[in-house]
Amino acid sequence: MKQLNKLVLSTILLTMAGSANALPTLLDFKADANVLERGYASLDNYVGLKITGTATNDNDNQQFAYMDKGNAGLGSCKDLNSSNQCAPSSDDNVTADESVHFTWDSDIIITGIWFNNNHDGNRSLQGDTISIAGDNYLFSLSDFDASRSSGNGTLADAISKHNTDFLYGKDRFVSKNSSFDITFFDDEFYISAIQYETVVSEPGLLALLSIGLVGIGGGKRRKK
Repeated sequence: MKQLNKLVLSTILLTMAGSANALPTLLDFKADANVLERGYASLDNYVGLKITGTATNDNDNQQFAYMDKGNAGLGSCKDLNSSNQCAPSSDDNVTADESVHFTWDSDIIITGIWFNNNHDGNRSLQGDTISIAGDNYLFSLSDFDASRSSGNGTLADAISKHNTDFLYGKDRFVSKNSSFDITFFDDEFYISAIQYETVVSEPGLLALLSIGLVGIGGGKRRKK
């Protein structure tokens, strides 16, 4: 019985240790957009992730994920010109209910989403609202992230509206092949970056315990 109790405890510890997540992955759209600027029916530049765009008030059935350079990042666009640029150029994320959809090919946990308003007139997210997976979130100065500022990296940057990123730091679980949506409300701002961890699945506690019990049974038979 003591041997069985030790086995059960060991199995629980092994399972807890094995149910970890992979190292965080940071997708820096603000940096990548300087190279990838254009609209995409499906943005597939990131391993295990597909990104698309939609809009509810467009006059056709095709919208685009849009990468915009110049301290901007990822947004959406209803129409493109012959050079795959947003048409008109001022349209990206401006019209209400434009969305960006993320679909991962594995279970993941989003640990951070950064946004910026660097191409809009006031260049600040303070008081702006975003919809994240159906939940509306209102930005305040407490969301300012000095580590991702293109200015001096101080709170004064956020107040003076100078190229700043704001962090939405709530963890969000996203299951494999399900859509995670970010929707804009009539304001030209962008997704600067997303950080996430891939959920690593290990054998369950019951399976490990069964293997251990079989081993104990075999050992007892050998002793007899």
